[in-house]
Amino acid sequence: MKKFTFTDNEEINEVKEAKGFKQAVKDFQRNYKKHYVRVMWTSDAGNDMDVEIKVPMGRKKRGIGVPEPYMTPKMKKLAEEKKSKKQGYGR
Repeated sequence: MKKFTFTDNEEINEVKEAKGFKQAVKDFQRNYKKHYVRVMWTSDAGNDMDVEIKVPMGRKKRGIGVPEPYMTPKMKKLAEEKKSKKQGYGR
């Protein structure tokens, strides 16, 4: 298990323990809604890694279950259209 340190150089400074980078990022982004986060860890070869990533990281193909702060303008428009169609006659 590797230790990943997430920080935004302001208030967030959290350490997550996971098998891999992607698992650690997905676990971290469940709780925090910042857009850019710095990740630091030590690789298997012993090198110190330091990467700045854009969160949320992962698949956004359909926009299902995407939280409001992360929705693109196109996703927001589709969600509003879908909501307005449900309020039609006969339902």
